[in-house]
Amino acid sequence: MAASHDASTQAALVDAFRGGDLSRAETLARRLTATRPGAAFGWKALGSVLLAEGRPRAALDALERALALAGDDPECRNTLGRALLDLGEPARALEVLERARVLRPADPMVLGNLGAALQALGRSEAALVPLARAVALAPDSAAALNNQAGALLVLDRAAAARPLLERALALDPGLVQARANWVRSVEMLRPDAPSPALRGLLVRALDECWCMPQRLLVPSCALLHAEPSIAALIARAAVHWPGSPTLAVLGGASVVAALLDDALLMALLPRVILGDVGLERLLTLLRRALLVEVERARLDAAGLALLVVIAQQCELAEFVHDQTDEETARVAALRAELAEALRWRAPIAAERVAAVAAYLPLGSIPFAERLLERDWPEGLQPLLERQLVEPLAERRQLQHIERWALTEDVVSRRVRAQYERNPYPRWRVSEPVLTPAPDLPALLRQRLPGVELEGVVCPETPEVLVAGCGTGEHAIATARRLRGARVLAIDLSLRSLCHARARSEALGVAVRYAQADLLALAALDERFDLIESVGVLHHLDDPLAGVRVLVGRLRPGGVMLLGLYSERARAAVYRARALVDAAGIGDDPARIRRARQRLIEAADEERVLRPLLDSPDFHSMSGCRDLLFHVQEHCFTPSGLADLFSDAGLELLGVELDPTRRAAYRARFPEDPTVADLARLDTFERDHPLTFAGMYHCWVRPRAGTRPD
Repeated sequence: MAASHDASTQAALVDAFRGGDLSRAETLARRLTATRPGAAFGWKALGSVLLAEGRPRAALDALERALALAGDDPECRNTLGRALLDLGEPARALEVLERARVLRPADPMVLGNLGAALQALGRSEAALVPLARAVALAPDSAAALNNQAGALLVLDRAAAARPLLERALALDPGLVQARANWVRSVEMLRPDAPSPALRGLLVRALDECWCMPQRLLVPSCALLHAEPSIAALIARAAVHWPGSPTLAVLGGASVVAALLDDALLMALLPRVILGDVGLERLLTLLRRALLVEVERARLDAAGLALLVVIAQQCELAEFVHDQTDEETARVAALRAELAEALRWRAPIAAERVAAVAAYLPLGSIPFAERLLERDWPEGLQPLLERQLVEPLAERRQLQHIERWALTEDVVSRRVRAQYERNPYPRWRVSEPVLTPAPDLPALLRQRLPGVELEGVVCPETPEVLVAGCGTGEHAIATARRLRGARVLAIDLSLRSLCHARARSEALGVAVRYAQADLLALAALDERFDLIESVGVLHHLDDPLAGVRVLVGRLRPGGVMLLGLYSERARAAVYRARALVDAAGIGDDPARIRRARQRLIEAADEERVLRPLLDSPDFHSMSGCRDLLFHVQEHCFTPSGLADLFSDAGLELLGVELDPTRRAAYRARFPEDPTVADLARLDTFERDHPLTFAGMYHCWVRPRAGTRPD
């Protein structure tokens, strides 16, 4: 009778697991382990369920118990290997999986996990052998194809990886890992010929939010330049730049139709800041010409549709595009006309709203909220949503943000004023969530493969501080990638925090926000297991003082992630600032526009400036102000980092590199797998000066024998 009952429980457990009801499956598995603790099946099932729930540490105990009972069970070994991989322990996983392969040499899942273990150990070339074998055994497995492609990407073989990923996505269009790897495979691709297939996938990736849209800029712009009709329009704009050609001179109705018919361009304009000078100039001249058409009341429906998407692009870039004095005067007159019509609730043509929205925020117009009371053509709704509805929703977040004492530090006040004027960065779409780390040690092993973690804490609900969260992109990503994390995010700027909290709310991510100065945190009672401060310390008058404050907020066994600018990687920024300073250009919007145009022209002669044009920051108002006009900034070399960490009593665990750069670094310095030797990093960066074009991301903790105050 008991055997019959166990059989029915096992069957129900299998059905629940396959049906995705993990809670019921766990209940049934625990029932089996309680009634038959000496039977391997219950423990193996419990381990599999816990692993599927994202609890690999709990799964480990169950799977090791099952293996002790079952002997050499290849399925159990495979699941145990997967759990060890999720915990960031590839060496142990490899040992377990090698035995599983002996027992089951033609199992694609075993081979896939074996390849993942080798890859995590930095042996990507060796990983290709089992991964390719897995694909040969299971050619219709999207997961197997994706795994092989991932190893190829680490080896900088994107061209070989792309066909595998496209097959994987054809088999499983929703496979998040394959989408992420496909984006990695194309983000630096510059095709020089039309490719309908690539165009189609780029449009899909933008429409379905496969990644932060800005990552798709390079291949998308290259494809637009490779399209003969678009290339001809860009060339025509270059001939007329910086004049004021009419719409007829630019091509009239045919140019409007050609642009509206380009699905890739239409997917890009509302989502991606077009950091491409040729396309920017084309759109700037079209905006100028369409403004004239609006003034003369001769803009047709197609012209309005194009003006709306151009306005969306201009809003994304915070109206950083070039304006003539005549344009500025025309827009000011149109704005005054709209304000008067709104005041008296007089009729307003939709194209006049779109024209103003292409040059300045609709919310800056008196009585702008009254625009929401009217019925408008459907095509105008995206502008109203972005420029009125979203800012109103952000302002309502003020009541939910804690406000703590701010310091009287002069630099802090100046930095706060800058970011109140221009919250940075503005964003709407986040990176998709892959698999969150189950705990802090696993997160560190994901970010620094091979790191030694003796003494690092492993709380079930880690307390995390994001010091200087800006508009929330970093804080939200942190909350999503560490299971159970309780995240407190602080920033000086209330406007930035309002944007951050609105994005958290929209994404359903719990983050606690507070306005606070990093330098005032010494008075805070709370302590944290993880502190992340990326892009903040280098804007302090004394970065070391800021680091010391953060160290004092760490719990014993805690770690910190610090993001700091690289002096080498910012050579173009230094030169640009020198030119701007020499010209005496200020940082109001009109002068920033002029500064950009001067630098674009100067880049034709000075090669050192060209990386500047590739920076997304150069192509938005807040980004450009942050890049070229920041009120306070320090940059570091590897030796400067060493001095900073030494003076703060910190041990460097390692510096993050993307997988391809990490593989190159490991090939050169195999004895330093986590990039913890700053002298070696200095050598590597000297040969690859743009490696840290964003910044150094350094993982540190208090040195042995020291402890947070």
